[in-house]
Amino acid sequence: MSYNQLSRREFWLVSTALGVLFATLLLAAALALAVLGVRLGLVPGPALNITFGNFQVVAQTNSYPDCNPRVATCAAQRQQPGSALPRYYSLWVVTTQKVGGPGSSQEQYGGARVFAMQAGP
Repeated sequence: MSYNQLSRREFWLVSTALGVLFATLLLAAALALAVLGVRLGLVPGPALNITFGNFQVVAQTNSYPDCNPRVATCAAQRQQPGSALPRYYSLWVVTTQKVGGPGSSQEQYGGARVFAMQAGP
């Protein structure tokens, strides 16, 4: 047996590592193309609304990237049709707190914008 031949175990180990590397590169290229498509305005960014207890991850495209998506005044601004303002794809992590005494249904929203990118020219 020469030194150039791999054992069966080494062959599968190298093959698996190369397959994972190729899949990772393919995923990175697809993600880069998707981000470029959103940035150029060719495709809309994916709308997300995922809740984890008192935390909520919200991603959307609108003209107000600095406006918390759960605050009522910001929701009213987003409803204005025909806005000539530039559009942005933004990702928010929103926190929810109950305000008031027991049995109160009022909620107060906080959180922070994690990411914002202009969507389209």
